[in-house]
Amino acid sequence: MAIQGKALDDRVGRWRILIGNVQEELDSAPHLTADVQELEQIDEQVRTLRVELAALQARSHVATRTLRLLADRGDRVRSRIGASLRELYGFTSEKLIGFGLKPRPHSRRAAALANERDRDALVLSPKED
Repeated sequence: MAIQGKALDDRVGRWRILIGNVQEELDSAPHLTADVQELEQIDEQVRTLRVELAALQARSHVATRTLRLLADRGDRVRSRIGASLRELYGFTSEKLIGFGLKPRPHSRRAAALANERDRDALVLSPKED
């Protein structure tokens, strides 16, 4: 029974074994010559494409690394701009939302003090009759 591995390495290995061993049989089976030559050409094309693929993968790794470095650099620049805008408008300003920044929430204590001052102002203000 023939080996049936589907991986490219397995298949190419079987081709090369066949090409190497069938050469001495071509005298007794000349009708195989064209097919053996075609298989040799296919094998050469596969080798060429594997070299190209390895080069492309290397370029891909370099491009991916460069992309990550640029993304990190962009995040740092965005952080600096965001810090400047927070300084300009204040950490709780709603204007920050327009720049894609999240304003700091008002503290509960500050809100409670403001509500307490509002209540005191209502209680202390003279009533109009």
